[in-house]
Amino acid sequence: MLDFLFQQLQLQPQPQPQPQPQPQPQPQPQPQPQPQPHPQPQPQPSPQPRQQPPPPPQQPPPPPQQPPLPRQQPPPPRQQQPPPRQQQPPPRQQPSPPRQQQPPPRQQQPPPRQQPQQQQPLLQKQQRQRLLRKQPQQQQQQRQKLLPLVPVSNRLNNEILLPTAT
Repeated sequence: MLDFLFQQLQLQPQPQPQPQPQPQPQPQPQPQPQPQPHPQPQPQPSPQPRQQPPPPPQQPPPPPQQPPLPRQQPPPPRQQQPPPRQQQPPPRQQPSPPRQQQPPPRQQQPPPRQQPQQQQPLLQKQQRQRLLRKQPQQQQQQRQKLLPLVPVSNRLNNEILLPTAT
């Protein structure tokens, strides 16, 4: 059918005005797509309400800014507490003076100890004699400590010497 139409168009130049009225009905369907863009602006208002809800989340952040203010207020009472702590140490300084009063009686006690020593010089002599007796014993012990070194040096030659050989 299309072929016949083409042949007629080519053969008959007069029927050309007929195909022109055909494009006229086409503009009619075009106005139909034009009303479609009208519904498109409707979805546009929908994004606008979406933009409106974000502002309310911006409003709640200001209340969190208010609670930090009360947090700053409690620290001042903490500063008030340390002063009473400073008041406590002074009583600690007060008990220290009685401790100073106690040592003087201790100083009074030693003088009587010195008196009996002066009254009994014999005890001092006896103690000195005991010390003199202990000193030679210590010297002997030192000699005995040195003696064991001798057999150690002789053990290389397989000779054993008793420390009592001297």
